[in-house]
Amino acid sequence: VSARGEIAATRLAGQYRKQRFEAVLMDDTGRLDLVWFNAPYMRDKLKPGERVRVQGKTNRRGPGLQSVNPRL
Repeated sequence: VSARGEIAATRLAGQYRKQRFEAVLMDDTGRLDLVWFNAPYMRDKLKPGERVRVQGKTNRRGPGLQSVNPRL
């Protein structure tokens, strides 16, 4: 899947060795949750308000969709 939109929110979650970077991508069709494992450096690459395009597999996670380790 390829999705383009605006980063609505970001956060670094988890403990030291199990950190993950999470971002929310919003577009006209809704929300896509993005997750990168072991990638705290992503907080310097993605900031709220930026427009980006991501590519990767999506999975249904709870009420929405999630893409794990997508490519920018």
